[in-house]
Amino acid sequence: MRAPASPANESARIKALHGYNVLDSAPEASFDALTRLAAYVLDVPISLVSLVDTDRQWFKSRHGMEAPELPRETSFCGHVVADDAPVVVADARDDPRFFDNPLVTGGERVRFYAGFPLRTPDGYVIGSLCAIDRKPRMVAAERLAILEVLARQTVNQIELRREHRITSATAERLDVYRRHFELFPALLATLDERFALHHVNEGCTSILGWPAHALVGIALADLLHADDREKGCEAIVDLVRGKIPTLRTRLRFRHYDGHHVRILLVGKLADGEIHLQGQEIA
Repeated sequence: MRAPASPANESARIKALHGYNVLDSAPEASFDALTRLAAYVLDVPISLVSLVDTDRQWFKSRHGMEAPELPRETSFCGHVVADDAPVVVADARDDPRFFDNPLVTGGERVRFYAGFPLRTPDGYVIGSLCAIDRKPRMVAAERLAILEVLARQTVNQIELRREHRITSATAERLDVYRRHFELFPALLATLDERFALHHVNEGCTSILGWPAHALVGIALADLLHADDREKGCEAIVDLVRGKIPTLRTRLRFRHYDGHHVRILLVGKLADGEIHLQGQEIA
């Protein structure tokens, strides 16, 4: 038996594989559909989405096989990774790499094998989509071409899975940020390019008395005491122009009922937006 070698880029390849966060994940219908289709197209009893880890091959989807993983040293798919190319074996008993492999001589009785690389957009082969039969056979080139297409589709599913995970995590973080923003007891707001209020939290309402929807779109200057407008606007301009890293000033804001509220205002520029935080002071 010839154990599969490790490719020259093995360290980066393993890092890329682990970056997908797919190993040991639960079965998913989108991958199971691909292995069923591969088995149908090649008319074989076994088809696998095999991901080749450091010392094992783990099956994201397995059609016709019970074992969830196998040692890398005896894997056929490890040779796909090592060769960075498809591996097609008509009869493993006649192949010097596999004739005494336990998967050939043991209970699995592997004879025919066809595996196509799962190649990431960055060029790393993280595993293979393979079709296996327990009897020797030849397969038409047209059917192997379909297996190659299905391998590319498998990679697309892995990429989509990662994008969905990243999007979901981002949405969750944004939702947490939104809840904190809305419930924070101090005044929190962002200004648009016209220095008008763009986002406001409930703290703005509790401190200034304005309904939140009424504050959106109001220029900051229009909320300031007449004697504080120039001072406040100059501070905002200095922040935008980078003259100061952080705005920190005391300003009087007009309350909804007409009186003025003294606020310690702190501002920063982040991601092209002006973020303000204010706390009422005596």
